[in-house]
Amino acid sequence: MAVKSRPLAMYVVAGVLLSGIFAAPTVALAEDTGTEAPLASDAVAGVNDTQDDAADDDAAAPNPGEQPGLPDDAGLGESPAPPVSDDAPAPVNVPVAAPTAFAEELQTGFELRGEVDGESWTTQAEELAFLNAVADASSRVEFEVLGQSTLGRDLHLVRIGADTPAARGELNEANTAMVTCTQHGNEEAPREACLKLVRDLAFAEDPAIVKYLEEVTVLVIPTGNPDGFFAAGADGIVTHDTRTRLLWDGTDAAGNPAPGTDPNRDHLALQTVEGRLMSSLLSEFTPHVALDAHEIPVRGEIGPKPGPNSNPTGRYGDAEFLYPRNANVPEDVWQLSKDFVDGAIAGTRAAGFDGRYYLSGGDERIMRNALGLRGTVSVLLESNQNYLNNTDRVRVQTTAMQDVLGYHAENVQRVTEMANAYEASQITAGENREPLFVGGVVPDGNPTDGVGVLPAGTPLATLDPAPACYTLTAEDYDAVSEQLERHRVVVDEIADGYQISLAQKARPVIPYLVDEAATYAEVSAVRAAECADLVEEPENPGGETPGGETPGGETPGGETPGGETPDGGTPGAPDDGTPAAGGPNSGAGRDGIAATGSGGAFLPVSLAGLLLAGGALMLLRRRSQRADA
Repeated sequence: MAVKSRPLAMYVVAGVLLSGIFAAPTVALAEDTGTEAPLASDAVAGVNDTQDDAADDDAAAPNPGEQPGLPDDAGLGESPAPPVSDDAPAPVNVPVAAPTAFAEELQTGFELRGEVDGESWTTQAEELAFLNAVADASSRVEFEVLGQSTLGRDLHLVRIGADTPAARGELNEANTAMVTCTQHGNEEAPREACLKLVRDLAFAEDPAIVKYLEEVTVLVIPTGNPDGFFAAGADGIVTHDTRTRLLWDGTDAAGNPAPGTDPNRDHLALQTVEGRLMSSLLSEFTPHVALDAHEIPVRGEIGPKPGPNSNPTGRYGDAEFLYPRNANVPEDVWQLSKDFVDGAIAGTRAAGFDGRYYLSGGDERIMRNALGLRGTVSVLLESNQNYLNNTDRVRVQTTAMQDVLGYHAENVQRVTEMANAYEASQITAGENREPLFVGGVVPDGNPTDGVGVLPAGTPLATLDPAPACYTLTAEDYDAVSEQLERHRVVVDEIADGYQISLAQKARPVIPYLVDEAATYAEVSAVRAAECADLVEEPENPGGETPGGETPGGETPGGETPGGETPDGGTPGAPDDGTPAAGGPNSGAGRDGIAATGSGGAFLPVSLAGLLLAGGALMLLRRRSQRADA
């Protein structure tokens, strides 16, 4: 029985935050109108719960005691809060061309309609036309259809770089930053900012921006939930009220499609079409830096912004940010992410907006935390629908995106160096059985944004020492094999089932997939203090495995190491993101490099040798005959 193995990738994140090179022009803020309206709920169960990023039904908790920062009567038009810390970097102002500097076809529908309030957002047809126009006019931009949503709408993936972006098959070896917008369909402003970001990077002439694009490929997904965004009411008209944060993977009482799953709750189980599309992309590479752009939704009637003592952190900033706080996110990753967040808060304040921390915890299903568990410097952005008009919602999103990419630009080399060291650090931690956790929040203390503080969190369950391995029965393995494959977990076959060593790059996420104490794990694997011997792979003189595959999963056509095809796609993978056939561990040896040696080339080489040997014998025979004659 052959040993099964799964590729280990060579990428992750880190860097140190300095000043950013991108900054939007300072903008005027909207004035407050109306009367104060309370949130739907003003209590929170605690920081160890599964509070969502921008969830409609969760709430930010008042922090006890007096908080430093703005005066009680501070409103939207008042001076921004003080810096996060004295060391927080200030962005360097780099001019970004105004929409009027571009031809009509290079403006979004939102820009063409004057960025007025109301339902003036860019339509689906306008998004496609806009991306086509930008790609046609700039060699820096390439875009493609990542796949189709549940209802068959296209999800676009844009790659930006100078002179041209890295190809899909090259992302694993490239420095990368990824911006994902509008996972929740009723959060419109991130999508507009993403489209503008694509255009502005495509035509930027500032040397610092050009240098960044020469070093980094930026990936943008403008509309992560097109079904939720374009959902129409009974009259067929799309409005904010008919849009839904959810994916359309549910059914109503009559069996018709209906909103179902929250897309930002599916980055662990990966059960939805959209979740699998994202995981298929991430099976090709791990972004060094990622920004997940959301909005704080409207709750009740919009009124004047409350003073900071009523809720100083969480749901009251013009823009709020957070880093991955899941307890298993490595310390260097969440610390670096926090530096990016602190810099983004400082940048938005420098632009005239009120930037703060977002109040949320360590839910492993949320993109912010899921990417942190992969080693990505991960930043959550939330603009506030309650206190900003549509124009300022887009502007604060644009400012934040520019700041985050700018801080990456100043630290590309260090980010890359730490990324290259990440896999080895996780293997060492696994070999030493360093502690792991099953739920909870990183020990970040009570960080302050100058206005309020984030409540300190603690891990929910501690594995100290961590298991050396988890063992699974064949039945349990079948139940989670697809999730293990999508999270790039190495699985080995042993005499009585399967085994997952913790000495691998995917170490931080493994307990959430298989440990009995994990909230969302579908199986209860056995924790083992020692790893069992692996099943030896039998010798196969013919060079082919029983299924016709060559050892290591390499196809005769020359599949690249790690199971990627030259164009970056997964061999045989359907458009919905379902993994290619062959099991979760096909395609590479334990080190993630396709096996070589006496593989598919064995037979041709042997035939050539036989032909040469036969020719030599015939020549000798002829010479012998001539000598006898």
